[in-house]
Amino acid sequence: MRIFILSSIIVIISAIFSSCNSPHKDTSIQDTKRDSIEVFENFYNRFHEDSLFQISRILFPLPGHNIDSDYNPDEKIEIFKWDKNNWDMQKKILDQNFKNELRKYNDSIIERIYIENSGFEIVRKFYLHNKKWYLGFYGSQNL
Repeated sequence: MRIFILSSIIVIISAIFSSCNSPHKDTSIQDTKRDSIEVFENFYNRFHEDSLFQISRILFPLPGHNIDSDYNPDEKIEIFKWDKNNWDMQKKILDQNFKNELRKYNDSIIERIYIENSGFEIVRKFYLHNKKWYLGFYGSQNL
């Protein structure tokens, strides 16, 4: 009887250790998360709330333009390169004077933020890369 109890304990301990060494994975759930495309609205909200996340999701050097009141319309618009040193963190604009338009395409979204008849406009282009959203263009105009 003692041998039976001892061997039962050994079997139970072996089963516990073997299950600890080979973790069980529910691959159906993990594969679904890994294969799914990031929801733009979730990305967009976090992009404006978390500065470290924002920096990690910008394709620096970020092409764009920065046009101000000194701009001469006869001149060619130069491509401006934003980098981490001249980048101002983006926050959601809650002012009701601003209009916000989103145009959605297969793998990109173009956002236009502006005040009607003011000469102020921001254009941002977000791109889907490896199933995650990134800011890939930023244009600012304040005439």
